[in-house]
Amino acid sequence: MSSNVPVARIVKQGGVMVGTPSPTVRERVEASYDALGHGAKSFVTALVGLWPITAVIAAGYAMCWVALVY
Repeated sequence: MSSNVPVARIVKQGGVMVGTPSPTVRERVEASYDALGHGAKSFVTALVGLWPITAVIAAGYAMCWVALVY
């Protein structure tokens, strides 16, 4: 289990102070997904899993918005 508290980790390599490399994008996305609660995780999972329906609904909302604006 990782902690969300940032920790400065600096080591000396060959007489030069070197910091640890920053996390990759994948690690940051996984950490943010793990930080979500159970309900939010279920919502995101359903949204991604049902992407065709989500795309159709989003397109419908976009068409309604365009009809109201123009």
